[in-house]
Amino acid sequence: MKFFKSFIIFAAVAVATGLTSCLGDSDNTRYLYGHVTIEGAYPNYTLNFRQGYVAKLTPSSVSEATQGKGFGSNKRGFFSISFHDEDLVYDYYPGTENVRSATINNATLESGTYITTLSVMPYSTAERQNITVADSVFSVNSIQDYWEQQYYLNISIESNYSVVNNLRVYPTMNVTYRDEDISENAITLTLLYNRHTKKDVQTSSGSFITAYPIAGLVSRVPGEDSVAVTVKAEGCKEQTIKVARP
Repeated sequence: MKFFKSFIIFAAVAVATGLTSCLGDSDNTRYLYGHVTIEGAYPNYTLNFRQGYVAKLTPSSVSEATQGKGFGSNKRGFFSISFHDEDLVYDYYPGTENVRSATINNATLESGTYITTLSVMPYSTAERQNITVADSVFSVNSIQDYWEQQYYLNISIESNYSVVNNLRVYPTMNVTYRDEDISENAITLTLLYNRHTKKDVQTSSGSFITAYPIAGLVSRVPGEDSVAVTVKAEGCKEQTIKVARP
């Protein structure tokens, strides 16, 4: 399996290609790629993979891949790393063979893209910003993937985007809520798929993913059980997952 050494950055919407994960080996080197949450500060970073692995990156690989800039304020991404078998350490629950955690030491950063992170906003705020109007909100073909990772709500959709004068105009996926959308152990969020252009312009189809920090929002939901978080959007079937309380 081959990965590009250059580090590709998307500061706006990241087009999600290849959402599957991989853990493989080649020439005694193993590779892992997938969605991550970034922790730490330059040059000492830790990547928490969706698959459950925690990777401690070597400072030299971070410096090389990011041209000495580090990850800045970015907290979510889709990254690939390489490592050796001896650097993969499992921790087991006492007295069992059940894995409690898996840590990869001395991981080499190979490549990756940042994923846009936006705050969940009250619907009234969205109205004041004029992003709820009919010419701005578009239908979503489908919600492809939807999960919570370290209190980031991740939403991947498949839908159209605008093409103006042969230039791609990527959308913004704002997530909103009303007070009446919060109930006992449950909250419903409305995704506003904003293309920012008229509906009669040229379009093309693509996949887009955005992450939303939700720890504070989940804490506001009354009750003591896990919280059922439902996302609905114009044109597609709503999705629900359970999220543990902080």
